[in-house]
Amino acid sequence: MTTYPWVIWKYLAKNFISWFLSVSIVLSSIVSVFEIVELFRRGSGKSYISFILILKMVFLKLPVVMEQIFPLIIFFSCFLCFRSLNQKLELVTIRASGLSMIQIVLPFLGVIVAFSALYLLILNPLASSMFSRFEHLENKLFKPQQDTLSIVKSGLWFKKKYDKGQVIIHSKKALKETLALKDITLYFFDKDNKFSKRLDSPEAFIKENKLILKKPWIAKNKQWSEQEQKDKTLTIALSLLSLEKNVKSPKSIPFYKLPQFINSMEEMGFSVIAHRVHWYRLLGSPFLYLAMVLWASFFSLRWQRQEKAIKEIGFSCIAVFSLYILSEVMRSLGLSGALSPGWSVILSVGLIFFSGCSFLLHLQER
Repeated sequence: MTTYPWVIWKYLAKNFISWFLSVSIVLSSIVSVFEIVELFRRGSGKSYISFILILKMVFLKLPVVMEQIFPLIIFFSCFLCFRSLNQKLELVTIRASGLSMIQIVLPFLGVIVAFSALYLLILNPLASSMFSRFEHLENKLFKPQQDTLSIVKSGLWFKKKYDKGQVIIHSKKALKETLALKDITLYFFDKDNKFSKRLDSPEAFIKENKLILKKPWIAKNKQWSEQEQKDKTLTIALSLLSLEKNVKSPKSIPFYKLPQFINSMEEMGFSVIAHRVHWYRLLGSPFLYLAMVLWASFFSLRWQRQEKAIKEIGFSCIAVFSLYILSEVMRSLGLSGALSPGWSVILSVGLIFFSGCSFLLHLQER
């Protein structure tokens, strides 16, 4: 084989990358405007929230938002690229050189494979780190009374506010079925954030916003401690459901750290459905991106006459948004438990990918 086809493939890949960057810039600008307006609405009446701070929050959140619309960006980038090549009659010339439709689409698929690797290894960890900072700012500015929860190898740590100050609670394990916390330690602080006392108990139960400690040890300093001869009841607004809501969102955890975090969550007794769905969606994202290229090539390469352009664009928009809705519906089924997280992603991505392959083969035979 001569090197001539490789020159054509490089030219097609370069055009696709150019359109991808252009569409990304346009859509990111539109998304940023909507995010700025929304944050201004939420921050109305709060004088301590400045315009610069809002821009910073939008900047931190934007990569995660762009992750959600990457399939649309890839579809329209490929679609517009083929449309441009078709209008200039470059596709006719390329076909006349002896390349098949599948060979024409290969450079686009190669770019997406490279982008998928870049996305999972670099862009996703960066976006997760930025989104974690965004959530920290959001909780600080818009949800100042929200409790915090952290899950590490030593167990779970969370902070609660109560009438006399705040308490930091550490437990090695949470049993959701019995509403129990194993090997629990409570550190009490007054309203001036000064340490007041510490309670240790092998087990505690949550009942009607009350925490019942089994014969806890009480210590007010390093030299003095004693054990209670009966259970101690503390009035603290605490429930495992409220703690689950304060667990790190899946989007704030890098791709490579999700499996370890999921295992830690399961050991603590928390639900991991949302995190598993997100993990499988990340694994399936390269196939979804490839499918978007196949669908876009099918719709754009079908054009025979220019007067059909508006009709074809309309069908393409309906198709891509239908695929996007299908993906979101399957995701919702996975989150609700109607489907397992793995199958919800396999069915949606598999259907879109293999239908795209069949469309391309149909186009090849024409």
